Amino acid sequence: MYFRELVTKTDGHYLTLDIDAAHNPDIVADVMDIVDELNAQKFTPDFILALEVFEHVERIEEALSRCHACLSKDGVLIASLPWIIPIHDRPYDYRRLTPIGLTHVFKDFSSVQIVARGNYYDSIVMILLRGLFSGGKTGKALMLVGSFLSLISRLPRAYTNLEKIDSTIGYVVIARK
Repeated sequence: MYFRELVTKTDGHYLTLDIDAAHNPDIVADVMDIVDELNAQKFTPDFILALEVFEHVERIEEALSRCHACLSKDGVLIASLPWIIPIHDRPYDYRRLTPIGLTHVFKDFSSVQIVARGNYYDSIVMILLRGLFSGGKTGKALMLVGSFLSLISRLPRAYTNLEKIDSTIGYVVIARK
C-alpha cells in the first residue's frame, strides 16, 4: 500500500512519513503510528499534508484523530481525497467520501473547509483518461478521446459551493486544529 504524508514546521523543517521504505521517507510507519513516531523525533508539526492517502486507511476516523493529536496548537491538516478515481492499490482502497462524509470524519477539527476539484465534465474527462489503464483497444480509444478533451478544455476549477457539484475528481480538505 502506498502512503505518504509530509509533516512540517513553520520554520521550514519537515519530515516525510511513508509506509513503504522504497519511497525513502524520513520515517517508515503507518499513519496509525504517527503520534509515537513524531514524539520519538521530538517533532510537533504545524502542518500535515496528506495527498491521496486516507482512502487507503482502514480506520480513517482513528487515523485523523491521531493526526489531530500530534499537530501543534494552531496546526493545519490539508488532505486530498479522490472521488471519481477507480479502485487502485488493491486491496487497500477502502472508500470514497461525500462532503457530508468528510465533515463527519474530520469532526475532531475546529474548522473544516472542503473544496471540490473539478465538476461533472472534469469527472468524465478523468474517466476517459483512465481508459489507458483498462487495456485493449477500447481503453486506448477512450484515453485518446479524453486526451483530446483535456487539451481543448480549461484546467479543472476549484468549487467551494458544493451544493452545485454533482460529481468531482476529488476533494481537498483544509482542517484546522
